[in-house]
Parts: sequence; C-alpha cells; structure tokens
Amino acid sequence: MRAIADGEKKSGEQWIVRGPCRYVPPVEAEIVEERQAVILDVNEGIYVRDLIKGDVKLIRDNMNYML
Repeated sequence: MRAIADGEKKSGEQWIVRGPCRYVPPVEAEIVEERQAVILDVNEGIYVRDLIKGDVKLIRDNMNYML
C-alpha cells in the first residue's frame, strides 16, 4: 500500500498489510502490488534484499516466505 495523500499515513509512505485478513484501504491509499507467499521445498532457497538497509539474506529449506 502507498499513501497518496496525508491522512492515516504521510503522503508517499508505504506499508504492508499482513494476512490472511480482510482489509479495506482508506481513500487516501492505493494498492501498489498484491503478493503471494513463496513456498520453498527441500533444497530450494531464495535471496532476499532489505530495500532500506541493503542487507541480503538467504531463505531456504521447506518453509513459506512472504516477500
């Protein structure tokens, strides 16, 4: 989600709604992207980079991960 006008959040601020849940966004917000969980099997992995800090970590082995 991204705030397009000042209201609950400041304009331009982004946040993630974690679920499963029912969420009705405020009028001052837009949906930037809908995401699905990544399901990893044994011996599979993904690299995930933190956009703010720049850190990269490896997520692997038989788990669910939401980007």
